[in-house]
Amino acid sequence: MTFSDLCREVTQEILAEMRKGFYYKDQYRHDPILWDIGNGWCEEWAQLVVTRAREAGFAVSWDWYEREYPDGDSSYIADHCVVIFNGRFYDAEAPDGADSVWDLPIWEQREREDEREAIGALDLRRRPQRQDARQGRGVDR
Repeated sequence: MTFSDLCREVTQEILAEMRKGFYYKDQYRHDPILWDIGNGWCEEWAQLVVTRAREAGFAVSWDWYEREYPDGDSSYIADHCVVIFNGRFYDAEAPDGADSVWDLPIWEQREREDEREAIGALDLRRRPQRQDARQGRGVDR
Protein backbone atom coordinates (compact mmCIF):
# COMPACT_ATOMS: atom_id res chain seq x y z
CA MET A 1 0.00 0.00 0.00
CA THR A 2 1.30 3.44 -0.89
CA PHE A 3 1.09 6.39 1.46
CA SER A 4 -1.53 8.00 -0.81
CA ASP A 5 -3.59 4.79 -0.70
CA LEU A 6 -3.42 4.88 3.09
CA CYS A 7 -4.67 8.49 3.07
CA ARG A 8 -7.59 7.53 0.82
CA GLU A 9 -8.45 4.56 3.03
CA VAL A 10 -8.52 6.71 6.17
CA THR A 11 -10.65 9.30 4.37
CA GLN A 12 -13.26 6.65 3.56
CA GLU A 13 -13.24 5.43 7.17
CA ILE A 14 -13.74 8.95 8.53
CA LEU A 15 -16.58 9.61 6.06
CA ALA A 16 -18.23 6.33 7.12
CA GLU A 17 -17.96 7.35 10.78
CA MET A 18 -19.40 10.78 10.01
CA ARG A 19 -22.37 9.21 8.18
CA LYS A 20 -23.48 7.91 11.58
CA GLY A 21 -24.13 11.55 12.40
CA PHE A 22 -22.15 14.71 13.10
CA TYR A 23 -22.86 18.31 13.99
CA TYR A 24 -22.13 21.23 11.74
CA LYS A 25 -23.39 24.72 12.59
CA ASP A 26 -25.84 23.32 15.15
CA GLN A 27 -27.31 20.94 12.58
CA TYR A 28 -27.13 17.18 12.98
CA ARG A 29 -26.14 15.74 9.60
CA HIS A 30 -25.48 12.36 7.95
CA ASP A 31 -24.16 13.56 4.57
CA PRO A 32 -20.44 14.34 4.91
CA ILE A 33 -18.22 15.40 2.03
CA LEU A 34 -14.45 15.86 1.94
CA TRP A 35 -14.89 19.53 2.85
CA ASP A 36 -16.43 18.46 6.18
CA ILE A 37 -13.32 16.48 7.12
CA GLY A 38 -11.13 19.52 6.50
CA ASN A 39 -13.48 21.79 8.42
CA GLY A 40 -13.96 20.07 11.72
CA TRP A 41 -12.51 16.58 11.51
CA CYS A 42 -9.01 17.30 10.16
CA GLU A 43 -7.29 16.45 13.45
CA GLU A 44 -9.04 13.08 13.68
CA TRP A 45 -8.08 12.36 10.08
CA ALA A 46 -4.44 13.37 10.62
CA GLN A 47 -4.07 11.38 13.82
CA LEU A 48 -5.52 8.25 12.25
CA VAL A 49 -3.28 8.59 9.18
CA VAL A 50 -0.21 9.02 11.40
CA THR A 51 -1.13 6.01 13.54
CA ARG A 52 -1.67 3.76 10.51
CA ALA A 53 1.38 5.11 8.68
CA ARG A 54 3.69 4.47 11.62
CA GLU A 55 2.30 0.95 11.96
CA ALA A 56 3.16 0.44 8.27
CA GLY A 57 6.69 1.77 8.77
CA PHE A 58 6.28 5.25 7.29
CA ALA A 59 8.07 8.10 9.09
CA VAL A 60 5.37 10.77 9.29
CA SER A 61 4.29 13.65 11.50
CA TRP A 62 1.39 16.07 11.73
CA ASP A 63 0.99 19.70 12.65
CA TRP A 64 -1.44 22.62 12.77
CA TYR A 65 -1.17 25.55 10.36
CA GLU A 66 -2.92 28.88 10.73
CA ARG A 67 -3.76 31.55 8.21
CA GLU A 68 -5.09 35.01 8.96
CA TYR A 69 -8.05 36.31 6.97
CA PRO A 70 -9.26 39.91 6.85
CA ASP A 71 -12.67 40.49 8.39
CA GLY A 72 -13.75 44.09 8.03
CA ASP A 73 -11.74 46.13 10.52
CA SER A 74 -10.09 43.10 12.09
CA SER A 75 -9.20 39.55 11.08
CA TYR A 76 -9.68 35.99 12.16
CA ILE A 77 -7.48 32.91 12.12
CA ALA A 78 -8.40 29.75 10.25
CA ASP A 79 -6.50 26.63 11.20
CA HIS A 80 -6.04 23.22 9.65
CA CYS A 81 -4.32 20.01 10.72
CA VAL A 82 -2.21 18.23 8.08
CA VAL A 83 0.09 15.24 7.75
CA ILE A 84 3.70 15.71 6.60
CA PHE A 85 5.47 12.89 4.76
CA ASN A 86 8.68 13.13 2.71
CA GLY A 87 8.46 16.92 2.66
CA ARG A 88 4.91 16.98 1.26
CA PHE A 89 1.66 18.02 2.93
CA TYR A 90 -1.46 15.84 2.99
CA ASP A 91 -5.08 16.15 4.03
CA ALA A 92 -8.35 14.41 3.10
CA GLU A 93 -8.70 16.46 -0.09
CA ALA A 94 -5.06 15.99 -1.16
CA PRO A 95 -4.20 12.28 -0.72
CA ASP A 96 -1.34 12.68 -3.22
CA GLY A 97 0.07 15.59 -1.23
CA ALA A 98 1.08 19.13 -2.07
CA ASP A 99 4.52 20.74 -2.23
CA SER A 100 3.42 23.50 0.16
CA VAL A 101 0.84 23.49 2.92
CA TRP A 102 -0.60 26.62 1.27
CA ASP A 103 -1.23 24.67 -1.96
CA LEU A 104 -3.82 22.45 -0.24
CA PRO A 105 -7.35 23.01 -1.63
CA ILE A 106 -8.77 24.03 1.74
CA TRP A 107 -7.11 27.46 1.75
CA GLU A 108 -8.56 28.46 -1.61
CA GLN A 109 -11.96 27.17 -0.54
CA ARG A 110 -11.84 29.23 2.64
CA GLU A 111 -10.98 32.33 0.62
CA ARG A 112 -14.05 31.74 -1.59
CA GLU A 113 -16.17 31.19 1.53
CA ASP A 114 -14.88 34.48 2.91
CA GLU A 115 -16.01 36.24 -0.25
CA ARG A 116 -19.52 34.76 0.04
CA GLU A 117 -19.58 35.53 3.74
CA ALA A 118 -18.67 39.15 3.06
CA ILE A 119 -21.90 39.53 1.09
CA GLY A 120 -23.90 37.77 3.82
CA ALA A 121 -24.37 34.48 1.99
CA LEU A 122 -23.02 32.31 4.79
CA ASP A 123 -21.36 32.34 8.17
CA LEU A 124 -18.49 29.88 8.51
CA ARG A 125 -16.42 31.59 11.19
CA ARG A 126 -17.60 29.27 13.95
CA ARG A 127 -15.89 25.92 14.23
CA PRO A 128 -18.28 23.00 13.80
CA GLN A 129 -19.49 21.40 16.98
CA ARG A 130 -18.45 17.79 17.29
CA GLN A 131 -20.05 15.31 19.54
CA ASP A 132 -18.36 11.99 19.22
CA ALA A 133 -16.92 9.32 21.43
CA ARG A 134 -13.47 9.33 19.85
CA GLN A 135 -11.99 12.16 21.87
CA GLY A 136 -8.58 11.32 23.26
CA ARG A 137 -7.76 8.88 20.47
CA GLY A 138 -4.77 10.98 19.40
CA VAL A 139 -1.15 10.06 19.00
CA ASP A 140 1.94 11.81 20.27
CA ARG A 141 3.55 14.21 17.87
